[in-house]
Amino acid sequence: MDTQSLQAFLAVADSGSFSRAAEQLHLTQPAVSKRIAVLEGQIDARLFDRIGRRVSPHRSRPGTAAPGATDPGDGRRQPPGAGQPRGQRRLAA
Repeated sequence: MDTQSLQAFLAVADSGSFSRAAEQLHLTQPAVSKRIAVLEGQIDARLFDRIGRRVSPHRSRPGTAAPGATDPGDGRRQPPGAGQPRGQRRLAA
Protein backbone atom coordinates (compact mmCIF):
# COMPACT_ATOMS: atom_id res chain seq x y z
CA MET A 1 0.00 0.00 0.00
CA ASP A 2 1.55 3.29 -1.05
CA THR A 3 0.67 6.90 -0.27
CA GLN A 4 -0.14 7.72 -3.91
CA SER A 5 -2.84 5.04 -3.99
CA LEU A 6 -4.22 6.24 -0.67
CA GLN A 7 -4.29 9.82 -1.95
CA ALA A 8 -6.21 8.60 -5.01
CA PHE A 9 -8.67 6.82 -2.71
CA LEU A 10 -9.22 9.97 -0.65
CA ALA A 11 -9.63 12.14 -3.75
CA VAL A 12 -12.25 9.78 -5.23
CA ALA A 13 -14.06 9.50 -1.89
CA ASP A 14 -14.13 13.27 -1.41
CA SER A 15 -15.09 14.17 -4.98
CA GLY A 16 -17.39 11.23 -5.75
CA SER A 17 -15.81 10.96 -9.19
CA PHE A 18 -12.75 9.31 -10.72
CA SER A 19 -12.53 12.11 -13.30
CA ARG A 20 -12.65 14.92 -10.74
CA ALA A 21 -10.14 13.06 -8.56
CA ALA A 22 -7.83 12.76 -11.56
CA GLU A 23 -8.08 16.51 -12.16
CA GLN A 24 -7.29 17.25 -8.51
CA LEU A 25 -4.27 14.92 -8.58
CA HIS A 26 -3.10 16.05 -12.04
CA LEU A 27 -3.40 12.49 -13.35
CA THR A 28 -5.42 10.77 -16.03
CA GLN A 29 -8.66 9.04 -15.08
CA PRO A 30 -7.27 5.59 -16.02
CA ALA A 31 -4.28 6.20 -13.70
CA VAL A 32 -6.62 6.92 -10.78
CA SER A 33 -8.72 3.84 -11.64
CA LYS A 34 -5.58 1.70 -11.69
CA ARG A 35 -4.49 2.97 -8.27
CA ILE A 36 -7.91 2.18 -6.81
CA ALA A 37 -7.86 -1.28 -8.44
CA VAL A 38 -4.44 -1.96 -6.89
CA LEU A 39 -5.74 -0.97 -3.44
CA GLU A 40 -8.83 -3.13 -3.87
CA GLY A 41 -6.60 -6.05 -4.84
CA GLN A 42 -4.31 -5.53 -1.85
CA ILE A 43 -7.14 -5.54 0.67
CA ASP A 44 -9.28 -8.01 -1.30
CA ALA A 45 -12.36 -5.81 -0.99
CA ARG A 46 -14.30 -3.36 -3.11
CA LEU A 47 -13.83 0.26 -2.05
CA PHE A 48 -16.44 1.99 -4.20
CA ASP A 49 -19.81 1.23 -5.72
CA ARG A 50 -19.78 2.38 -9.33
CA ILE A 51 -23.23 3.09 -10.71
CA GLY A 52 -23.05 4.73 -14.11
CA ARG A 53 -20.93 7.84 -13.66
CA ARG A 54 -21.62 8.02 -9.92
CA VAL A 55 -19.17 6.68 -7.36
CA SER A 56 -19.91 6.16 -3.67
CA PRO A 57 -18.13 4.34 -0.85
CA HIS A 58 -18.93 0.64 -0.97
CA ARG A 59 -21.50 -0.48 1.57
CA SER A 60 -21.15 -4.11 2.56
CA ARG A 61 -24.29 -6.16 2.46
CA PRO A 62 -25.01 -8.92 4.99
CA GLY A 63 -22.68 -11.84 4.35
CA THR A 64 -20.35 -9.87 2.06
CA ALA A 65 -18.26 -7.85 4.52
CA ALA A 66 -14.51 -7.79 4.13
CA PRO A 67 -12.39 -9.59 6.74
CA GLY A 68 -12.22 -7.49 9.92
CA ALA A 69 -15.37 -5.52 9.12
CA THR A 70 -18.11 -6.18 11.64
CA ASP A 71 -21.41 -4.79 12.77
CA PRO A 72 -20.84 -1.86 15.17
CA GLY A 73 -23.30 -3.33 17.64
CA ASP A 74 -21.65 -6.72 18.08
CA GLY A 75 -18.64 -5.54 20.12
CA ARG A 76 -16.02 -7.05 17.82
CA ARG A 77 -13.17 -5.37 15.95
CA GLN A 78 -14.06 -2.46 13.68
CA PRO A 79 -12.44 -1.51 10.37
CA PRO A 80 -10.05 1.46 10.39
CA GLY A 81 -11.97 4.73 10.44
CA ALA A 82 -15.12 3.23 11.96
CA GLY A 83 -16.77 5.75 14.23
CA GLN A 84 -15.07 8.69 12.53
CA PRO A 85 -17.40 11.59 11.80
CA ARG A 86 -18.48 11.68 8.16
CA GLY A 87 -16.45 14.03 6.03
CA GLN A 88 -13.21 13.45 7.92
CA ARG A 89 -10.51 11.18 6.57
CA ARG A 90 -7.53 9.83 8.49
CA LEU A 91 -4.36 8.93 6.66
CA ALA A 92 -1.49 7.37 8.57
CA ALA A 93 1.94 7.14 7.04
